[in-house]
Amino acid sequence: MAHAENQQTIANGQTTLYVRDDVKRPQWQCRIKIKGHSGYVRRSTGEIDLDRAKEVSLQILGELNQRVTQNLPLKRKTF
Repeated sequence: MAHAENQQTIANGQTTLYVRDDVKRPQWQCRIKIKGHSGYVRRSTGEIDLDRAKEVSLQILGELNQRVTQNLPLKRKTF
């Protein structure tokens, strides 16, 4: 992955945590693969600590799985 360092894979390979190296304040980002959907969902955890970032990414994964079961869009709509 371009511009990423310190990659950590969790949740049986479904979620990848990484830190972008092209930003001033390094925060953990997560890249989540949802079964049955093409591409990835990328979100910022907003955390600098890896352990807290893991917790936040698992919460995001749970939220996305719940949205799939309710047939809601995975990505937020912006105006």
